[in-house]
Amino acid sequence: MARILYYAQRSPYARKVRIVLAEKQLPYEPKETDINNKSPEFLRLSPIGKVPVLVDENDLVRFLGFNADCGVSRRDLSSAKFLSRLAH
Repeated sequence: MARILYYAQRSPYARKVRIVLAEKQLPYEPKETDINNKSPEFLRLSPIGKVPVLVDENDLVRFLGFNADCGVSRRDLSSAKFLSRLAH
């Protein structure tokens, strides 16, 4: 099973996770979540209703909040390789 990322479009925390997944070229299935109308499926994974939530390939649920360390340095973010991939 592939990774599934539950996210809200305007969440800066979800954006950070999406950038890291793209930079590391890790495949995932994005599932946009309406934070004003949360589905029962989403609430089973995140009872407090917070995004982002990443379900990995082993069906482990990970809550990724503002303090998540995604392993990206400032040098990585400023690299031409990273910026060119982000532009596509």
